[in-house]
Amino acid sequence: MSLLLAFIALLCAIGAHVALRRATGVGIVEGFVGVTAVGGLALLAALVYRAGPIAETISGLLIFAFGCELYLFLITFSLSSISANMLSRLLRGPVSVAELGRAYSGEEMAHRRVERLVGADLVEQRDEKMYLTRRGGRLVAVMSGLRWLFAHDRRTASTAR
Repeated sequence: MSLLLAFIALLCAIGAHVALRRATGVGIVEGFVGVTAVGGLALLAALVYRAGPIAETISGLLIFAFGCELYLFLITFSLSSISANMLSRLLRGPVSVAELGRAYSGEEMAHRRVERLVGADLVEQRDEKMYLTRRGGRLVAVMSGLRWLFAHDRRTASTAR
């Protein structure tokens, strides 16, 4: 029962995420986290009500969490992977090796990343300089907190020695 409920909740979360993205254009990660938070709470309530035993409830939640993580990984991978983007480009038709080389050169890749950051309202360009937006500043604050929480900076510094 918990497997079925987790699978249904995951499909509903993915469907709601797709609908939310199309209707509002909300960020991919933010939108999915919001949708899955609601979906996870609904699943928890359904599991407690229907499944009963704590092991089934926990297993259903873990299956849902794994499915959500896999979906989010695949979505973000498809956006940031050079290989995935190259394959998508080739799906539209043949491209010369030279053209692929130009499209995925260091400067072009940096340009595309800046476009994505601007499109996500994380940075803005003024006077030939890049600035964090409020949204970008909040994201950096959260990321800095997570880096501190998981001691990422210390680990990076110790491995660099």
